[in-house]
Amino acid sequence: MDAFAGFFHFDNRPASADHLRAMVDASPAHQHPWTWTRDSLALGGGFWTARKRSETGHVVEDRRSGAILIATARLHNRTQLGAKLGLAAAELELHDDPALIAKAYLEWGQGCPEHLLGRFALVVFDPHTRSLFCARDHTGIATFYYHVDATRFAFASSPMALLALPGIRARLDETSMADIAVLMPPAPQASMFRDIARLPPGHLMHVADRRVHTAAYWQLNPQPRLELASDEAYGEAFREIFAEAVNCRIRGRRPGILLSGGLDSSAIAAVAAHRCQSRGEALHSYCAVPRAGFPQRCGDGRDADERRYVEALAARWPNLRTHFASSEAVVPFDRPESRFATRGWPAISPHNEWWIDTLLDACRRDGCDTVLVGQLGNGSLSLEVFGFHGHLAITGRWITLAREFRGRARFTGSSHLQLVKGLVRSLLQLRAAHALRAWLPGSRPPFGTDFSFINPTYAATMGLADRFLQKYGVPGHASPPFSYDHHCRGLRWYLSLLGDYWTPLAGSHGLEFADPSADVRLLEFGMSLPLDQHVRAGRDRRLVRDHLGDYLPPAITERTTRGHQAADCGEHMLAWRDRLRNLHDRLTRDPEICRRFDMARLGEALAQLAHTPTVRTQVAMLRSLEAAAFCDWVTRLDRA
Repeated sequence: MDAFAGFFHFDNRPASADHLRAMVDASPAHQHPWTWTRDSLALGGGFWTARKRSETGHVVEDRRSGAILIATARLHNRTQLGAKLGLAAAELELHDDPALIAKAYLEWGQGCPEHLLGRFALVVFDPHTRSLFCARDHTGIATFYYHVDATRFAFASSPMALLALPGIRARLDETSMADIAVLMPPAPQASMFRDIARLPPGHLMHVADRRVHTAAYWQLNPQPRLELASDEAYGEAFREIFAEAVNCRIRGRRPGILLSGGLDSSAIAAVAAHRCQSRGEALHSYCAVPRAGFPQRCGDGRDADERRYVEALAARWPNLRTHFASSEAVVPFDRPESRFATRGWPAISPHNEWWIDTLLDACRRDGCDTVLVGQLGNGSLSLEVFGFHGHLAITGRWITLAREFRGRARFTGSSHLQLVKGLVRSLLQLRAAHALRAWLPGSRPPFGTDFSFINPTYAATMGLADRFLQKYGVPGHASPPFSYDHHCRGLRWYLSLLGDYWTPLAGSHGLEFADPSADVRLLEFGMSLPLDQHVRAGRDRRLVRDHLGDYLPPAITERTTRGHQAADCGEHMLAWRDRLRNLHDRLTRDPEICRRFDMARLGEALAQLAHTPTVRTQVAMLRSLEAAAFCDWVTRLDRA
């Protein structure tokens, strides 16, 4: 089952089968829908694609305790979990993932999520106490939305399913919209709708007597330092954890991978290709490229076309089938209502949607059922120690800093002067940002005008500057010296949107989303290492560069440039400028949208498209149009 939905009446009122059916039908994953009702409890679900399943196969009822469970899940530790539960191999095969979760709940009660690894969202009803226990997986790959009022508790994998119930309105959550507008993830418990909440990743929830209590059972934090004898020992430990993070996600699946040619996606592709090769299978990879004849390098030095890196990896793994696709044919803002309804969120980076949709379509056409990505790679797999030089400077480790400068200059070709300037600039920006905030607290938006077209008055009213400081620990977009604590804080906020964005996006293409770089074991391993296992002598992202040499070609392990996967974004915008202007003009007629966004300045920027604004400004324009279009859609949805 790909999605679930249901509700429970606190006042013993019988559950309406019609209301449940409305929820299931409104869910974007509504193939093979099924419903189940008993007294005050209603449960249902559906699938993204037309796969055969039993009608109520994912309601699990324990006859002895009377507990009733519904779950959407794909567990990655079935064998280990079965052993903990004392199940023989033959008996384990008789239990699908929801049935196995039910056994875990009966064994450990509300402690059961700590024993599960993988994607899961679950609800257990206890008929004796008339209470519900809910949980969401560690990194939030499974989605979980809910609504609670004086008479009922309702839950679903999609906001649209909840909005199908009487009494739940499609009213915009202004705080979430303000956050999204400046590329800041909303609060983990918030959705884009005022009447709908999210269960955050790594959290459980107890519902009883009209009260809801949530608590974290897992949170990404700096880990106790892992001390091993040598670099080789660290490398061996990393390879073991990483290989399992990949292999457990493709076991019994037909995977494809979104491959950029960067370190993270290439590492995942190489390990997956190795596993597929052992099974005599091919691994299909999908890479976005700009139009033929587009410059190889962007103005900022990033690679516009990463085809050569993908081809180098394919030469190392002959079973890696490469597919290159351009998003030239994509029409921007084509049927945005469908995308909004599928996800319940505006796209934070709408320019990336163009090539992602193109690649996912191709992935499904080639018969894949799972898409691998490496969204968290920079934070776990090949952790980038941003602010490392600043960390060395403020801790007074000058000899180590000098050694790192020399090594970095050799590795990247940068001059010592460039590196020193970069360090001084970052430290001065941070000090200036703190000083400015102390001098003018809350009086300006937290980002420069080229980053967002949010209305400054709206930003101040919504307290964006204070909220950004609370979430990230620094004002504005200043880069602080590295610390594991700050790094974990940023990753936690990114994790809060990972599954809510990617799971329905992949699902709408008939694919299951899988991200090995978001594996709990890999995340905790990365947070436990001495810093010199991530960067040493100017060589950053060492886990992949130095310990996967048997899997990756030198063209990738020694690569020092970054890719730009939407390099031709400006050309697309120029080609469709009339469409973008028409959208802008229509949205400008809504005074509420003008209250949130500086539509006059956005209109001026659109008029100057031919003068090649910076990529940052182009992306800010698209993000603001996307967010404004979402506001318009919510307003119309509420009026319907």
